[in-house]
Amino acid sequence: IHANVGQVGFEVPTSAPICRNVSYLSRARVAGLAWPAATRPEPMTERCQVTDENDVAEFYTRRIATLRASHDVAARQWRRLANLRLVVFVLAAASVWWLLDAGLALRSMPAAATIITIILFWYLVRRSSRSRVRVTRLADLVLINEEAVHRVRREWALLEQRPWADVPVSHPYAYDLDVFGSASLAQLFPGVSAAPGRTTLASWLLAPASVGDLRRRQKAV
Repeated sequence: IHANVGQVGFEVPTSAPICRNVSYLSRARVAGLAWPAATRPEPMTERCQVTDENDVAEFYTRRIATLRASHDVAARQWRRLANLRLVVFVLAAASVWWLLDAGLALRSMPAAATIITIILFWYLVRRSSRSRVRVTRLADLVLINEEAVHRVRREWALLEQRPWADVPVSHPYAYDLDVFGSASLAQLFPGVSAAPGRTTLASWLLAPASVGDLRRRQKAV
């Protein structure tokens, strides 16, 4: 990818990392991208055009609408599966009662009904479980993208202040340069779920690094 900083607009396939992480380009004006023919991702499903912060927010807003629509569809499917599972459970219970109430010579039919309903109930439990996982995942993705919109628009009141580290008030620049605290660099970061990751990132922000460490970090990225 060849980029000219200072200009406006870019187009890349949506499968490219630069398009998936478009929030980090809110302050970078990138143009003139050229994909080598041998490595160009296919297919190009959507054009990712970002020119300023408003376009980045609009990109996430469209994604939120798509995710919410998918969430609604998945939620309806999950509710249907839950209702059907309840019906099959009642039928299985009735089949068991029929089996116990029938005489020895007449147990073939209730036994078959019991086996079929139990197998069907087990299948519906698995399907319902997978459907619920999908509903939860889509809901989480909606929240993540909503947070991205708040981050791009610098809506500080709507951004969570996550516990990063115990930063002393006497630190020479942590608060003076808005590295930590309200409306700070740390508040703009997306969630770092692992505690060791938060500790490591906080230590990098609170202390200078050697040239060798910086180069190793850049190479790792």
